[in-house]
Amino acid sequence: MAQEADLTLMDEPFAGVDATTERAILDVLRELRDQGRSVVVVHHDLDTVREYFDRVILLNRELVAAGPVASTFTPQNLQAAYGAGRLLDGRLPAWT
Repeated sequence: MAQEADLTLMDEPFAGVDATTERAILDVLRELRDQGRSVVVVHHDLDTVREYFDRVILLNRELVAAGPVASTFTPQNLQAAYGAGRLLDGRLPAWT
């Protein structure tokens, strides 16, 4: 980030950090976004996607869906990406 790149790629930046550090990382990501920079984050915590991100890409060996979180992060797309059996013991998260 010190290089002020237009694109930043991050692989699981919230893994293994405490809640305070997670909030600090999120603040940095939002600051980068507000500066017009692009940030691509690999993230597997489905419970925080709506809160943390503006856009989402769902993959399962190929592109399942991509776009704004509000219209892309849907039960149908999540089932296509993960299969119903892999979501909370076959149940979709309560927020879907």
